[in-house]
Amino acid sequence: NLDKKLKWDQQMKYKLLITTLFSMITINCFADEGYSFSTGNYFYEHCKNINATNPATQKQVIAFAVNLGGCYTAAQTAFDDVINIGYLWTSSPNAVLCFYDYYDIEHIPSQQILDMTLKYIKNNPERRNAKIGMIVAHMMSENFPFPKSCLNKN
Repeated sequence: NLDKKLKWDQQMKYKLLITTLFSMITINCFADEGYSFSTGNYFYEHCKNINATNPATQKQVIAFAVNLGGCYTAAQTAFDDVINIGYLWTSSPNAVLCFYDYYDIEHIPSQQILDMTLKYIKNNPERRNAKIGMIVAHMMSENFPFPKSCLNKN
């Protein structure tokens, strides 16, 4: 009986991984409101307890994986958009490279980005009606201000 449970647990973890990867690719196309285009209210309600979720059945694992993929993808995509588009349009390429190096941007894990985004929404309820991309931009201006040492890089 224990062997069956262990085998089922392994199968569930495998299915969770596959479903999560699939979800991360397709979530923006098929989510009912679309996490990346959602407001802070929608995003926060769907993502605030993501780390405390412990799915038990296959149906719960699939629902969890879709939600997990949506939360991580929306936060990471908004973060990447601000970094790659917002700062590039307002700064010289050398200033952007300086910014990347200053904060080691490429090594910030998705979990940290999601945590910072949820914390920002929780601490700034007046911004909950904004789209998630705008919320992440505000969160980044608080957590990653553009370093003065990078402003003069041409």
